[in-house]
Amino acid sequence: MALFILAILMPFAFMRCQDGSKAPETLLILVPQSTSSIPFMYLSESNLIEGTTIKIESFAAHPQAIVKLLRGDADLLLTGTTQGWESFWDGNPIVAIGSYVWGVSSLCVKNPEIRSVHDLIGGKIALPFKNSPLDIQTRIILQKTGVVPDKDVEFVYTGFPQALLLLMEGKIEAAAFPEPLATTHVKTKNLIRLFEYQKAWEQISGNEGLSPQVTLFCTDQSLQKMRSFIPKLHDAIAKACTALSVNPTENAHRFSKFFSLPPEVLEESINRTSFRAPDFTLQKSLMLSYLSEVKDFFPGDSKTLSDRFFFSP
Repeated sequence: MALFILAILMPFAFMRCQDGSKAPETLLILVPQSTSSIPFMYLSESNLIEGTTIKIESFAAHPQAIVKLLRGDADLLLTGTTQGWESFWDGNPIVAIGSYVWGVSSLCVKNPEIRSVHDLIGGKIALPFKNSPLDIQTRIILQKTGVVPDKDVEFVYTGFPQALLLLMEGKIEAAAFPEPLATTHVKTKNLIRLFEYQKAWEQISGNEGLSPQVTLFCTDQSLQKMRSFIPKLHDAIAKACTALSVNPTENAHRFSKFFSLPPEVLEESINRTSFRAPDFTLQKSLMLSYLSEVKDFFPGDSKTLSDRFFFSP
């Protein structure tokens, strides 16, 4: 996938809000190279927030992106939810603005004889890195279906390009890919979706399968500068999410060039990504509920998220 960069770093400018915080004239958001970023791409090309220009810059490595956010090189960061948790637990002044992507990945195999997770016993699964959302969810899904992680299956932590290579060479049995990689590899490499994570999570959790995969974060310092602006940003993101759901075909053609993909591939990727923008109270409730399901899979003492972690209008 071609690396797309839609903005360069710019000096931040702000306009004074009624509560003394400031609405940015220019807002720089770091986004991953996945369909998770499309609502923010939509914002960058649409005048949904009068007086504020949205700039986005893509990244490939989540840890480095968090460092850029913490040192003030960006206003906001869209990254894996659990990466934000761990940064907060490490003592960093990070705040969750909201989760807008609730399903975005699939576990894929090459061998058509692998038809269920039980067929993975004795094999290897590639995941991006330890304690990533995909790592945690894969472990829970396997455990809930009777496959013991680290005993019945071995995990290989590697980047997505390396995971594809290992899968094609038969050195691993399965690999997790986010969109649009999952759809791209299914169509071009003849991979098979063993399951989509949202559907698998729905089967084991008994709800809609919603889990906060990707979350928008800022720092305490940035938040104080633009506190009253955040609800306006949230409303704009909600409109972008609705636009994607209502008209995926148009938006696939609109943004396919940024992914160097045919529009029909990106359209399927959009349709396989769960975009939602619950209000701040519901987002907090959903995230805490998800944490209660996954916290035992993190090392160390019981993990919690205090009120300071969540943005509140």
